[in-house]
Amino acid sequence: MSEESRKIGLALGGGGGKGSAHIGVITALEALHVPIDVLTGTSIGGLVAALYAVGYQPYQIEQWFQRATMRRILDRDPTNGGFIGTRKIEQLLREAFGTRTFADATLPLALIAVDIVRGTEVIIRDGLLVDAVLASTAIPGLFPPVMRGEQLLVDGGVLNNVPVDVAQMLGADRVIGVDLGLVPGEFEYGPALEATLAMWSPRRWMPRGQLALAERALALMMAQITEHRLAETPPAVLLRPVVSRLFPLDFTRTVEGRMSGERAVFEQRATLEQIREWRLADVES
Repeated sequence: MSEESRKIGLALGGGGGKGSAHIGVITALEALHVPIDVLTGTSIGGLVAALYAVGYQPYQIEQWFQRATMRRILDRDPTNGGFIGTRKIEQLLREAFGTRTFADATLPLALIAVDIVRGTEVIIRDGLLVDAVLASTAIPGLFPPVMRGEQLLVDGGVLNNVPVDVAQMLGADRVIGVDLGLVPGEFEYGPALEATLAMWSPRRWMPRGQLALAERALALMMAQITEHRLAETPPAVLLRPVVSRLFPLDFTRTVEGRMSGERAVFEQRATLEQIREWRLADVES
């Protein structure tokens, strides 16, 4: 195996506002000089992967998160396909990506969605990045599904929330997986969550209790599926930032999320440095 054929993949999982932890993961990997050769992502992980793949630096991704405030996201869905419309979110995405496509990515990139009609996983590798991100982040019931040809696409976390296997399919020999999902027994429901829900529920059409319960139920389901998928295709390193205090619909608490991601990396620094040395080793000498 030559040095050129050795590739490290980074598979970023879904989790809404918890995805600011991905910013910290990338920042810390850069600090450790761990090369990233392949990028895959589901939902918010797909957004971060796409932004990074087209040249956004971690601090610029964090700035995008901070702009995704309540006023710039909340919108009724005129199609009744979801609880929240995507008009405002699409506008934010177009500000970030413009008309960029997968061909503009500097690294092999794939985003994960699910065809809700056929019940199959969909690996998106072409077309406009805005459309791919909208499909990968279309949480069923919360956001309307996205039409793509004959497919009706929803959030990829329904079937594959940490796409380690897709990174391998794209040529990664060793994959760093980042799981933002529910840890068994983890559920913060107290003053902090109530305050967040109050901020995100300024109107009667956004009932707080139902939103929290729906998020909890979806998180439980995805956690079980993710454990099964990771057991089938284990990553070389699995990072699980502690993000239990971050609410999926709050994108503004980026400092806390970023620091959690950085800590998760440095807790496994020795293993990651070994992977870096493996990647950069001159095996032909």
